[in-house]
Amino acid sequence: MKTTIKLITATIFATMFISISSMAHIENSEEGFIDDIPFNTHDIAMEASLERSRANFTFEEETYIDDIPFNTEVIASDICCDRELRKTYVLEDESYIDDIPFDTAEIAGQLLIEEEASPMTLNCNEKNSEDIL
Repeated sequence: MKTTIKLITATIFATMFISISSMAHIENSEEGFIDDIPFNTHDIAMEASLERSRANFTFEEETYIDDIPFNTEVIASDICCDRELRKTYVLEDESYIDDIPFDTAEIAGQLLIEEEASPMTLNCNEKNSEDIL
């Protein structure tokens, strides 16, 4: 029986020695990448979850809450108006430009004298005067 145990132990040690020595000669080479899935699973999962979330989501009408008890547009325009009224504007004197090459007062006076001399009359008969009025 002792010889059997020795034989079994020797066989186990021999097997272990052979296994360890053969493993020492195997180099850990990196395996090349094989693209065996021709699509992006992450994109497909995100698209499916997005469609699922869109299918169950509905907008509910919100009730209107009048939480501002005043008209902000009126208040803003009043404030802007007050600011503009408080400003002091300094207007510079403009230089005179003689862009009308005649005396308008003189021409107006001449026209008034001519109108007084020959008053304007309308030449219309009675039938046409009713149509005009």
